[in-house]
Amino acid sequence: MSYVNITDVKILKNDQPFLAPFEFEITFECLSELKDDLEFKVVYVSSGTNEDKDQVLESVSVGPIPIGINKFVLEAPPPNPSAIDASDLLGVSVVLLQVSYMSSEFMRIGYLVNNEYADPALKAAPPALPVVDRIVKNLLADKPRVTRFHINWDDPQATYYPRKLLDDDGEYIDVPDSPEDGMDQDTATPAPVTAGF
Repeated sequence: MSYVNITDVKILKNDQPFLAPFEFEITFECLSELKDDLEFKVVYVSSGTNEDKDQVLESVSVGPIPIGINKFVLEAPPPNPSAIDASDLLGVSVVLLQVSYMSSEFMRIGYLVNNEYADPALKAAPPALPVVDRIVKNLLADKPRVTRFHINWDDPQATYYPRKLLDDDGEYIDVPDSPEDGMDQDTATPAPVTAGF
């Protein structure tokens, strides 16, 4: 069972200039006492083929966390346009909100970001070198991709070793941990998006 559930994320300012900060209003429920802070990280993904181009825009620790419903606003600066390939400045990119406990990520919320010129003339005939201060970004706020990861909340850094059994030939075989043992392996399958999270 997760000790923390992100119940809602609102994009406070949308259809903003590319160089404007991102603002997220995050609501979450804490169901059990936590020994440590939560870490919220905002990552901008400009290239779908090169992870080295990802930019961590903000990383904050929030705590101590009281049991119950909590809410705060997370502001992150815009990405550095000089670190983005000119061919990736316009079009679709992604911004990720990653949530971790004791360095173990347990939730990731991804938003598609459409970057385009607001000026119809620039849109019709874009210059070879993008004019960053004329680009507007729009997050598809109503269609986030939510991924949950199972972690051991009591000891997130615990290393699980598979159990070993002997087969008919006396050889050791690996047996996957079962959910009954509390050591289920998460496949990180995206959860369906519903109202809120």
